[in-house]
Amino acid sequence: MNKEWFATWFNTPYYHLLYRHRDLNEAGSFIDQWLKKHPLPHNSHILDLACGRGRHAVQLADNGYNVTGLDLSAENIAFANKHFAREGLSFVQGDMRDDLGSEKYDAVVNLFTSFGYFNTQNENQQVFDNIHKALTPNGCFLFDYLNPKTLSHINTNPETKVIDNVQFDIQRRIEGEYVIKTIRVEDQDNIHTFHEKVKLIYPETFREMLKSSGFTIEREWGDYQLSTLNISSSKRYITLARK
Repeated sequence: MNKEWFATWFNTPYYHLLYRHRDLNEAGSFIDQWLKKHPLPHNSHILDLACGRGRHAVQLADNGYNVTGLDLSAENIAFANKHFAREGLSFVQGDMRDDLGSEKYDAVVNLFTSFGYFNTQNENQQVFDNIHKALTPNGCFLFDYLNPKTLSHINTNPETKVIDNVQFDIQRRIEGEYVIKTIRVEDQDNIHTFHEKVKLIYPETFREMLKSSGFTIEREWGDYQLSTLNISSSKRYITLARK
């Protein structure tokens, strides 16, 4: 398995085809609910970290904020700049493990399990340190991750999806500290195999990581409807932390 599988898989059109149901409408519903509960000051500058093709960044910009989207995938950034970039909304290529600047953003969001891909805990902690440094005083960090405590009964049965004449054969498994998804893609011309490998990081560990970076946790939720977190049953771990 490629050590940095995400640099390959996220850069393919197959990834976006498989997850096309994760669209602007879904992103908009979540962003709207969050901003109703926690509106940001007018003219806030927000960093959408690991923005993908920009679906959350667009929704934030539509709410009147100045938004920068950053993603490792050159294809994602090219797509976002072509279709969505405008005044107050820009997209740049970059790696969240690298320096994000100092006191540049009033808020940082990292959504849809766009984390946990790296090989060492030091790399994971470095990302949180980078985010803390990049935030202005009293800036906030909205973080969204899967909750490993609800994955004990993960469906390991093979699954097949056919989308626009492309067949996806999907196999999930838990291996050590990771949940791994193997995706075999067959189209008219080629057969490819890709992997997703995400570390099982528990809410308790994230709390320690955030504290280590200097954050104070303000709120925790368990789903995209922002229901109260129940660590034993909630599907997501969503937290709002303050610098």
